[in-house]
Amino acid sequence: MIKKIIACQRLLLNSIPPIGVISKISFSFCICLFLFCINMVLFSGNTATPEVPLFTYFPIISICIINSILYSNAIIFKTIPISRTFYIFNIFLLSMIIVVLLYLAMWIFSVVPVVIILGIIFIVSPESLNDGPVESTIPQIINTTKGDIFMICVLLIILFVGVAITLIKNKKIRISSFGLFAVISYGLLFLLKSKMPISTNSDKIEFIESFSVMPGASTILICVSICTVILCIGSVFISYNNYVKRPS
Repeated sequence: MIKKIIACQRLLLNSIPPIGVISKISFSFCICLFLFCINMVLFSGNTATPEVPLFTYFPIISICIINSILYSNAIIFKTIPISRTFYIFNIFLLSMIIVVLLYLAMWIFSVVPVVIILGIIFIVSPESLNDGPVESTIPQIINTTKGDIFMICVLLIILFVGVAITLIKNKKIRISSFGLFAVISYGLLFLLKSKMPISTNSDKIEFIESFSVMPGASTILICVSICTVILCIGSVFISYNNYVKRPS
């Protein structure tokens, strides 16, 4: 079974069209670009570090790639006789694999250069690394566990619901569903951000830090976690019901 899954994943990956073709496949790609801008405004907010918006881009990129596979001319995987159930399973699995690969790539291309630069500085001028920062400039350490878990829930919701929408064959319904999902989900996130307190390390709102210290954050996180489980399971069930039981 594992060999069969690996073989199917390879076929799906080989079915990814060139980037130039992906951008012309459907209006869904334009929606993904629009969501990039929303993510930058919502999550990058007031911090110079791009990790949070980049992290939220990954499920959108994954959905865009899945969409390009399903509706491009490079449909190599459809030449292989596999069950629709197995096919749906591999689509969702591939979407998660893409997110993991993007996350690893981000760390490789961001952490490795920093380590190399610090290593060079240590060799050339080791005394410069021994100078401790001025005490007044040390930011207060905030436990962002709640915010991190919340972002993981957001990633899973975007990924599973997005893939389920991508599997809708009717183009108009698919595009409308993407738009409705974006309006509802990001509207709720902007509403949540408007209720967040200002970060203690700055005079502005930092999404993860502000959520972690927000009154009632635990209650919100429990509700979001429950919704995440329901939406993820529901997305798989709807995809199965729509694509397997109603193949026409």
